[in-house]
Amino acid sequence: MEQAILSAIADIESASALNARVESVDSALVGLSDIAELTGLTRQAIALLKDGARGSGSVSRAGTAG
Repeated sequence: MEQAILSAIADIESASALNARVESVDSALVGLSDIAELTGLTRQAIALLKDGARGSGSVSRAGTAG
């Protein structure tokens, strides 16, 4: 359990889109929806971050290449 929590903290702090720092760990657990609400991101975005599938965040404008 301890290793899972430490791994989760490392994942959260390394997700550059969140720019978050874990200050404490409470005994009450939160889910993806809770995290989305607290960060202002969508649940889908949080799920992608959790899975490491979220890109750099750079998006091409409509009508431009690459």
